[in-house]
Amino acid sequence: MIITREKPGELLWRMRADKVIILRPDAREELMPRDLLSAHAFVLGGIVDKVPRPGISRMLDHSVPWGEPRRLALRRSVIGVPERIHRIVGALLRARLDLYGLVEKALVEYMTRQDRVMRIFYELQKRRRRRLSLCRALEEFRWLRADRRDVELAAKRAHVDLVDNCVEG
Repeated sequence: MIITREKPGELLWRMRADKVIILRPDAREELMPRDLLSAHAFVLGGIVDKVPRPGISRMLDHSVPWGEPRRLALRRSVIGVPERIHRIVGALLRARLDLYGLVEKALVEYMTRQDRVMRIFYELQKRRRRRLSLCRALEEFRWLRADRRDVELAAKRAHVDLVDNCVEG
């Protein structure tokens, strides 16, 4: 990681970084394993742009004109992608060095409880159901490593009634 006052394009040009990935939430293409593994450098923009200045990270495209914009996504959505810079950097390094480019798996490992709850809430809102089996929800959201508390918090926020029909044995 390099933190400098130098403009990104100038620094990366001097470093001869030919394959540069610009991470921003509104990029058309998702970051794929081949991108992650072949990149010489990453420029991190607003991973999840929010008000008051949505889309501001597009400025990075002008600072590194040869960079390739990509977004971090979990099953085609930025909802639930960790926002903190240290979590993003950790997930990128984990995916690149240990997980052979599996970006989604690394992002899930670095999610906070709040990130998981937000993603489950988003999925529940998308479905517009008012009642759900807790066991089924736990199975559906296993890919997020969600536990009972995550599902209960998201369901409460989404005004979804959970039916606890899990058989413990």
